[in-house]
Amino acid sequence: MDFPVRRTSIPVSRPLRAVIHGMALAIVDLLAGMGALSLQRLAAGELSPLAIQIPAALVLTVLGFEAWCQLCQRSQGFKRLTPRGRWDAASIFAGGLVFGPLFFVSLVPSGLGGLAEMWGIQLGANLLAVLWACRRRV
Repeated sequence: MDFPVRRTSIPVSRPLRAVIHGMALAIVDLLAGMGALSLQRLAAGELSPLAIQIPAALVLTVLGFEAWCQLCQRSQGFKRLTPRGRWDAASIFAGGLVFGPLFFVSLVPSGLGGLAEMWGIQLGANLLAVLWACRRRV
């Protein structure tokens, strides 16, 4: 007996959408930080490490989160995850700031100094990434 198979969509509420995008933004932040460290090691010249790492992390965070939002917008099953409105932008920003330290502390063995430095860079990077990704949707 054949049963018709229907494509199911994810039932998404506003808080769930904020949590999913906040976690994605935190993961993008970690990957951007690792990419920035790799670029800094490749370009080990006379510049200070932060002069390479911070701009590279900003650019990689914005591009990575934009890629995530485009993936959600273009894929059939995740279309309802697309951020909509100012509430989503603010909650994604807050979610990224909450989940970032949780992922960072569990993956990177450093003290509170590294966490404070990461959070300081993450504030600006997340704000730029959320504003850029939600610019058409806000």
